Amino acid sequence: MKRHRRSGCIAPVTKRRKSAAPKSPSRISSTAPNVSSLRLGKPHPLGVLPWGNFLMAKQRDCRASGLGSFSLLPDEFIADLLVREVPVPRVALPPDQATFNQQSRVQPTRGIFSAQNLCRLSQVSKVFYCFVVADDVWRTLTIRDFGDSGGFAPFAGTWRRTYAITHLSRNSLSEDVPHFPSISVRNFYSDHLFAAWRCTSIPLEDVCDPSHENIERRSKLSLDEFISQYAEQNKPVVITDVVTEWPAFKKWTDQFLVSEYGGVQFRAEAVDLTLKDYFTYAHTVTLDESPLYLFDKNFANPEKTGMADDYVVPSYFQEDLFSVLGERRPDYRWVIIGPARSGSTFHVDPNSTHIASAWNAVITGSKKWIMFPPEVIPPGVFPSGDGSEVTSPVSIGEWLLNYYREARSMDTPPLECVCRAGEVIFVPNGWWHLVVNLEPSIAITQNFVCKQNLRNTLKFLRFKREQVSGWISSSQLMDTDYIDPCDDACPSSTCDLFESFAQALREKRQDLVPIIEEIEQMSDREVVLADGEKSATAGLWTKLNVDEQCSSAAPVGYSFSFGFGDDGNDE
Repeated sequence: MKRHRRSGCIAPVTKRRKSAAPKSPSRISSTAPNVSSLRLGKPHPLGVLPWGNFLMAKQRDCRASGLGSFSLLPDEFIADLLVREVPVPRVALPPDQATFNQQSRVQPTRGIFSAQNLCRLSQVSKVFYCFVVADDVWRTLTIRDFGDSGGFAPFAGTWRRTYAITHLSRNSLSEDVPHFPSISVRNFYSDHLFAAWRCTSIPLEDVCDPSHENIERRSKLSLDEFISQYAEQNKPVVITDVVTEWPAFKKWTDQFLVSEYGGVQFRAEAVDLTLKDYFTYAHTVTLDESPLYLFDKNFANPEKTGMADDYVVPSYFQEDLFSVLGERRPDYRWVIIGPARSGSTFHVDPNSTHIASAWNAVITGSKKWIMFPPEVIPPGVFPSGDGSEVTSPVSIGEWLLNYYREARSMDTPPLECVCRAGEVIFVPNGWWHLVVNLEPSIAITQNFVCKQNLRNTLKFLRFKREQVSGWISSSQLMDTDYIDPCDDACPSSTCDLFESFAQALREKRQDLVPIIEEIEQMSDREVVLADGEKSATAGLWTKLNVDEQCSSAAPVGYSFSFGFGDDGNDE
């Protein structure tokens, strides 16, 4: 998933006027969000102001003098350059000395700037200091430099301090932790830096209206009612009286999980952390615009934890046709833990809501859900023609600040709800959704394929094979640069998922054979045209891409990693 930062924001302390102004140093320009009813956020700790304030400035912007020739570059590019990695040439080893992993797989990389060089750069000028001191820079460096080599020290309040402590510990140094001095910069205007701070500091209730709920809430819902009113209608619903019966609901607190599994490693986006270290982070983080989100697909492995014994799949979701594949099924269930403000920006999950439907059960905390039906693309979100990539705002906070009001005034406004502890939400096939934790939360989510969405599942598996995550296709298995064939995660069969799934259904669910044969007889052009008609209201971009896809209708796509860059999982 790609991210963009909306520019042109203006601080609430100034008034906009129509006079001309220099072009904002950003790649994307747009109108300012409506901030009239928002509480004034905290001022940036270094004194950075949004570019819109330049309209009323009486003194020159110090950006040019502070950055020199770098001032010609957009702020987003400069920030990215500080943490960008470049390939490192590999040293060829004699065949008798090289292992498989040394000969192939991922090209090694290194950062353009080391941590030491960034510290030196911060002393060049106050403007460079503002870029370097941003905690998101040090979060990236900490994960890059220590994430794959035994992990980093327990979170120490900021990523800068965490990096320093880890570095000193790794090198057995007894020096004091370096300190970044507090400075104040005047006449520096940056949408990129100011927006990140504002999205971190503004109260969530000011930008997402937790009181607005229009998704139905049901209790004592029969299975037949669920199928006829929600599954067949492809319509979301919150069910309030299922999760409360689980053992997990009665005992899963932070303290309990740390006492039982504190030393077990879990996946948090692109890094593995012990559960104890993750909770240390989640309890103390304050400066992350998008906090690290624990999203682990192996939590139910009995060799790892006993968490699978503490919940039962609700009866509404127990028809799961992917179960015919047994242990060879794609990834389908995750435990989700995160602090307030963590969550996922707008997306449609290839392995859940494209291929299947999903349910998400909240054990502790609460989550705000904002959902759009498949044919309505949310404002500020730009999917590629084949749906394999999605460009969206950098963070949940930025989308809420810049697009939430616009979304509420659309002809087809979003469906919204707060899913609270003890409740489960049904996420229908193909629906766009944004999820944000309103408070620290623990949840379980699981994908399932039922008879009602089998056609969509089979179409996606056949015609968009390369967009499926959590499954290794035959073409990928033949590519030794893609995966180690000795890896235990590698499926024993070299069949593609569509063929494997269709064959298993033929053997175990004869009543579904007509649906399989219907999909097998469809041509690529028929699928593209049908999708184009279904998404006719989604905008000109989708319509223009229909003809392009028809002219090159091979089922080729791109892998989708849900914005986290690891193993394809999201809420």
